[in-house]
Amino acid sequence: MPAKAPHHPVFICTLLRPAPIPAWGTGLFLQPNAEVGKGLSHHWDSDGAVSALVRLFLGSTPKIQLHLWWATGSQPRKQGQTGPLPVVLNETPQGACGRASNGAPNRGATAVGNMRVRAITAVILLASITCVTWRWLDPRLDWSATFDGENHLIRLFLVGDALKAGDWYPRWLPDLAMGYGYPLFNYYAPGMYALATALRGFGLPIIAAFQWTGVIAVAVASTGTYALARHVMGDRIGAIIAATAFVLAPYPFFTNLYDRAQVPEALALGILPWALLATWRAWHDGGAWVGAFGVMVAALVLTHNITSLLASSLIAGVIGVAWWGGRVHWKHALRRVSVGITIGIGLSAFFWMPVILEASAVHLGRSDVTPYLFDPITTARDLVRAIRGLDWTSGAILTALPETLTVRPPNHETIPIALLALATLGAVASGVSRTQGGSVTRTITTMCAVGVAACLAMNATWVRLAWQTLPVIPVIQYAWRLYGPMSLMAALAGAGFIAAWRPGSRMRAVAIGVATVLVATLATGSVLTRRGTLTASPPPPPDGRMVFARETDRYAGGTTSTGEFLPRTVEISDLTPGVRRGLSVFTDAIPEASWHAGLVRIPSGDAEVTAIGHARNLIIAEVDATTASTVAFHQFMFPGWRATVDGIPAPLAVAPYDESIHASLGYMVVAVPAGRHRVEVAFGTTPARVVGTTVSIMTLTLGLVAVAWRLASRTFARAEAVSLAPSILLPPVRIATVGVLRVFATATPLIIAITAIVTVSWQVAHLAPARLPDDKISLDINEAVSDRQGVTSSPAGSSPGIFPPFVDLRSETIGGDTRPFLFMHPPSDVTVTLEVPPNAYLQAGLACLVETWETDYGDGVRFRAEVSGPSGTRTILDRRVNPRARREDRRWIDVWADLGSTAGETVRLTLRTDPAEDLSYDWCGWANPQVVTWDSPRPDPGTSHVWEHG
Repeated sequence: MPAKAPHHPVFICTLLRPAPIPAWGTGLFLQPNAEVGKGLSHHWDSDGAVSALVRLFLGSTPKIQLHLWWATGSQPRKQGQTGPLPVVLNETPQGACGRASNGAPNRGATAVGNMRVRAITAVILLASITCVTWRWLDPRLDWSATFDGENHLIRLFLVGDALKAGDWYPRWLPDLAMGYGYPLFNYYAPGMYALATALRGFGLPIIAAFQWTGVIAVAVASTGTYALARHVMGDRIGAIIAATAFVLAPYPFFTNLYDRAQVPEALALGILPWALLATWRAWHDGGAWVGAFGVMVAALVLTHNITSLLASSLIAGVIGVAWWGGRVHWKHALRRVSVGITIGIGLSAFFWMPVILEASAVHLGRSDVTPYLFDPITTARDLVRAIRGLDWTSGAILTALPETLTVRPPNHETIPIALLALATLGAVASGVSRTQGGSVTRTITTMCAVGVAACLAMNATWVRLAWQTLPVIPVIQYAWRLYGPMSLMAALAGAGFIAAWRPGSRMRAVAIGVATVLVATLATGSVLTRRGTLTASPPPPPDGRMVFARETDRYAGGTTSTGEFLPRTVEISDLTPGVRRGLSVFTDAIPEASWHAGLVRIPSGDAEVTAIGHARNLIIAEVDATTASTVAFHQFMFPGWRATVDGIPAPLAVAPYDESIHASLGYMVVAVPAGRHRVEVAFGTTPARVVGTTVSIMTLTLGLVAVAWRLASRTFARAEAVSLAPSILLPPVRIATVGVLRVFATATPLIIAITAIVTVSWQVAHLAPARLPDDKISLDINEAVSDRQGVTSSPAGSSPGIFPPFVDLRSETIGGDTRPFLFMHPPSDVTVTLEVPPNAYLQAGLACLVETWETDYGDGVRFRAEVSGPSGTRTILDRRVNPRARREDRRWIDVWADLGSTAGETVRLTLRTDPAEDLSYDWCGWANPQVVTWDSPRPDPGTSHVWEHG
């Protein structure tokens, strides 16, 4: 066997510049030095050789290229040969004339030509992006006319509210679901909202940030599809066709933006081509592409749950095609891809791990897909009938035909005929032509066409049985979600249609022309059928009123469509088979206004709430219980909530099933014994969330360490290599920074890791504050009267404190609900003085005693509340209650009256009871009258829902 050569690096420096080359620069040989070779950035290829290129710019010094070839002995020696193997670099210096010695054209001319081609490509891609988004950026876009627009804006608004409160990852949104809370971001991917919130940080209004996030989705999709097709097909024009076809297809961006305002799905579809490109490059090239692949996997998972599931099949397909191509050793390639997938799932573990491990805690709300399937035969007949009905002699045919070819069957999404034609032509061309760059390109084109056919078939009524029987498929919710990946595969098949023909051939010119016409038809049809609805003036930004208005009487209230992610502690039985009851069950059972400060109530026992503290995801109540009682909190029971009584962990229960309403409302309940107690509930973390967050932090830390160390090592290697040649020394300042870079490369990830670990540890402990937050009960009027701080006026006279029998303090029970009661027989009034805090309301329950409901006489009582201060006297409440005549008044009538206009003033608040006309049986009073504050973005609980069934 021939002897193998030892490792000997050979350095050849060649000076390249347009001016005449000095003699000393034509060839500078450096002695072999293993340390230099070790420090230089290099790349391993399949033959075991290492090559590196170091480019140095030293002020006015000519450009130097340093080439290294490290012979490993893979080449056999000739008989008797010693020393390093000969190395041929095939580098020819250029002269002052700008042409190579062999007469080849100047590289500068080629560079200028490439710049022009790139500029034209950029203009075309920008034009396609503009075609999709120009209307989308109109500030008058009507979000109420879209399916999900207001929902996403509400979520974005609540995310901003959470960030202001210091909740950096709001898994629980306490203001959704009628203020009972919703674990939305424990299950729904947060990526789009994070990006839009970042744009808000640059000063964009909330709606503009949402719109520009959609623009970013389209731009990312266009450039990603171009890069993917350019790399795998090797054809620039085909890549342009693919990029424009994908963004101009109806479903991915026109439908998702204008019809649904589903920006998360649009953004995920934009990331998809980049993820496929990273998969391909990680398989073939490795290096930085392994990390890029991991980042793309994480980005998909964190952007849209369903699209990431669909993308996994496409990623598997890319891996299969790459393995079939056999260009690299499959074991090494599979190892690289596995590392990338590990990075991706590690970075996103903080999200997907609770999604999987805590899925049993919520309703998943699967919908019936089958009503949204289309009948292929009926659709084809309708298409033929529509084409026959066109007036081919009219000039309007140029717009009528593209719109006709954008077929939309009943209850179904748009079927883009032009896009299907592009995929079909790609499949035919890959089978007919043999001039493609290789079998891999043909395989990609064919597989894309097959994928298009499969996605289309899964939307047909012929596969109804599969949707009904396979348990995984209904998670997609709607079959037409497959049109997103289908559009990308059709676009890539269109690129294969162009790449199938030899450059300069007549068939290639025909293919380009046909593809251009199809893309133009696609664009025209999409634009004509997806215009968006504009209002006369820009709609207002989302706020708490929009949160309230979107709560329709359906089986959900957390900005979801089918009740998904509603905690399983909420169980509402169907009274009519197949008809689900909605949110009105809550208001019918327990009016929102009956909760003290909208947060706490006493469902059983004799107890009084004396103080309420509230911070984000924390409620503290101080109660004085005469008997053993239960304290209820206005938040759904969900993993992560914990309770303490007087600082000692206490069992946290869920509201029991109520036979009278055939439902369990799912809110939290804590039992307390008799006496004074401090009860608190706080939302913290769970083992799944801790483990997932820890895995993500470790993955991010290791990744940052690897990247930073690699960058620092490269900088240090450059400094070492240059130090061998005195004529090309780097400035001392640059060399001196190498140590700093290495320290920075190591310290920065460690600081991030330590900070993240401390944050997680705090979340695990999630200790409540030692003192009560600002008390939400600013004034207890019963207590003020009892302490003689209120002035009482009644038929028996006027004085501070109570005045029996006309004004007295007692407890009354109505409908099983016992409350502290300020009895006031008309005509009576109680006046207290207070300084009104911001966001203050008078909260009370109005009632006439049960004994008056069935009397022979009586016409009810008039309840009034007045505020007198520097700005005058104002009536804030005036209501007549007559349970004898009105059965709906036979209950606690909970009211909230706004004191906001007098915030900051010292005022006199007067509660008054007057007879309607007859004083007979006017036995009435105010239950637990208090001045409370309300700091939620939602309207106050006294605002009644007017249910719109939806």
